[in-house]
Amino acid sequence: MPRFLLQGDHGEILLSDSGEDAEAAAVGHVGGGRHDGTVYVFPNGDVSRRKTLLTGLNRPYGLALWKQYLYVGEADSIRRYPYDPAHMTAGIRRGSHLSEGVQQRALDAQPLI
Repeated sequence: MPRFLLQGDHGEILLSDSGEDAEAAAVGHVGGGRHDGTVYVFPNGDVSRRKTLLTGLNRPYGLALWKQYLYVGEADSIRRYPYDPAHMTAGIRRGSHLSEGVQQRALDAQPLI
């Protein structure tokens, strides 16, 4: 379930998608506990070039960019991820074994709350 759009400084659009559990929670059902939320980026707003930035999130909603970080508000926390708009990546450490642009939930995230 798409929840929030944010335009970055380089013309990119970021979208938080709360996943299937968000719909169940919205109508009062207890979800399966899956963390299937995702944040996508669309370079220059082009939907045909959608790229996955972050996965495994707990119903992400709010997004914010500040300095070199992407802040993601989830149902149970706010986390920040290093964000590189030039390469459209978030949370990737140099030399990481993860696929470019895809970040599993807690690897680089810093919980703020």
